[in-house]
Amino acid sequence: SVSCANDRPAWASQGAQDDPTQLKRAGELARSGKYDEAIGIYKELAAKDGPTAVASRRGLLRTLSETGKYADAEEAGRRFVAGASGVELQNALGEVLQLRGKTADAESAFKAAVAGPASDSLTARLNLDVLRFDRGAHAEALKDLDGFIDVYNSPRRSLTSDELMA
Repeated sequence: SVSCANDRPAWASQGAQDDPTQLKRAGELARSGKYDEAIGIYKELAAKDGPTAVASRRGLLRTLSETGKYADAEEAGRRFVAGASGVELQNALGEVLQLRGKTADAESAFKAAVAGPASDSLTARLNLDVLRFDRGAHAEALKDLDGFIDVYNSPRRSLTSDELMA
């Protein structure tokens, strides 16, 4: 088949773009409801190893989940955690698994992200505590959730913006 320039998104004709610019564009597309375009960019970036690989893989899993493509998100997530930087994708995979009702697998993924520690380990820890609370282990969950106060008040390390959002 023959393709023409009109078959591509407008930003594709603007010349070669670096991965961070494409990653930003994918996020903008997803936020504006242009999920298929965002998924296409995320897939392209996720196939590469580089500075945007983790963020693009997380974005892909999130966008696939937001569009109801849970099986695709789980399959991609399991593939990602088996590869380089796999620990960095454990929390995102856990979130997908939790949405699919696979709580035991989700718990394992959250624990792997916390143990890693992944850069989003605080979010994984929160997800793990919510899972525990929902399962009925209230005392265990609340005890660990109380520990978040110590994390935020600790002078030993400053938190990233993603950690502050957790």
